[in-house]
Amino acid sequence: MPLNSILDVAKKAILNNLESIDITSRNISNVNTEGYKRRRIESANLLGLGSGNGYDAENAVRVYNQFVETELMRERQTYNKYSTINNVLSNTETIFGETEEDTGLSYILQNFWAGWNDLANDPESHTARMVVYERGKMLTNALNRLHQDLLDKQEEISYEIDDKVNQINSLLKQLYELNQKITKIGANELLDQRDYLLSNLSEIVDIQVRYLDDNKIILSVGGQILLAENYLSQIKTEISYNNGFSDYSFYLDKGTSALQINGGTIAGLIEVNNQYIPEYVNYLDTIATTLVSRVNSIHAQGYNLEGQTGIAFFNNNVTGSGDISINPDIARDPALIAASATGNAGDGSIALAIAGIQTERLIKNDTIANYYTALVSQIGSQVQETSILTKNQENVVAKLENQRDAISGVSLEEELTNLIKYQQSYQAAARMLRTADEVVAMLMNYLS
Repeated sequence: MPLNSILDVAKKAILNNLESIDITSRNISNVNTEGYKRRRIESANLLGLGSGNGYDAENAVRVYNQFVETELMRERQTYNKYSTINNVLSNTETIFGETEEDTGLSYILQNFWAGWNDLANDPESHTARMVVYERGKMLTNALNRLHQDLLDKQEEISYEIDDKVNQINSLLKQLYELNQKITKIGANELLDQRDYLLSNLSEIVDIQVRYLDDNKIILSVGGQILLAENYLSQIKTEISYNNGFSDYSFYLDKGTSALQINGGTIAGLIEVNNQYIPEYVNYLDTIATTLVSRVNSIHAQGYNLEGQTGIAFFNNNVTGSGDISINPDIARDPALIAASATGNAGDGSIALAIAGIQTERLIKNDTIANYYTALVSQIGSQVQETSILTKNQENVVAKLENQRDAISGVSLEEELTNLIKYQQSYQAAARMLRTADEVVAMLMNYLS
């Protein structure tokens, strides 16, 4: 081999190994950088190989598997939806307080009926009437509280939904700006940033990403485009109210059709806000209106200690659990509570009839207590179901994350091994260059 060729080979080997050391060092220094994709040097980019004209760190190959990344985004959307529903429903379940024997509505209902039964046994008693009034008040307060707590829970969710929409729109703006820069530059660092933002966005909403050949992306949700090369649309919310409870809809600021959101944290919040909480309130409203109707229909037929009849026990102007209350006349004077069907002393048949309501199948061929128990059981089942779905989905996400990390993640052990290899190759090339230089010097001395 001619001496000049030896010098050229040694020079290229030194430069190539320096470049390899540089990219390996970059990988090591970014081992804990979230969203960083491991870099790899293609041989064609090295001096003296293929058609490459030298290595450029920004044009190193990102080790990246688009299929795995897309699957991971999709599964994260599902995981975050189930996880959000489970967390919110678990908190909602505690509102009903049925884990404590003497605090839940079931216990309060039992005491209410027992109070009427005691009055039937002692229909002339003022004390028994006071107990009935106090337990009735406890019952209406419990229903009012459940209604208000669910309303408060929905208000909390509303704040979260608004916050998530703001996060989505902020991420879309950042992605749009990056998409413009990547279109012009196509730099690896920018691609890492974009993937990181896409990952964050996919946790909130079920995005669909279409990757184009020139590194551009088209981003959509529910079949409606949010972002393209020269296009950006933001998500806006519309809220309607029914009986004080909110129902969310979503639109794009550049569209008129409702946006269908089926995945991500915001999908879980929407499902609880628009579906679960109104359903729970409907259960409670049915219980409240049924109580008012049935108790009042019997009580109005009875006579109190003053011989009066036609008096309602509950306020008749009731729309549901939010406004159920005791008749204000009875609240002022519990002696107005009726116990007798005839007005005769010792007759407690009206009180006994009201106590008997507890066994009547008034709602969907079931008792009021059982209907409420069905609601509590339903919430418990929903919590358990979403817990199982969350755990299963968590395992799917973990497997995909491991698969992604095996492909794109930085392994310190592997990178350190490569670093030693490149350093040793660099040292060998340097020795080769020194040897060639010594040979040249020796020849020059010989010729002179």
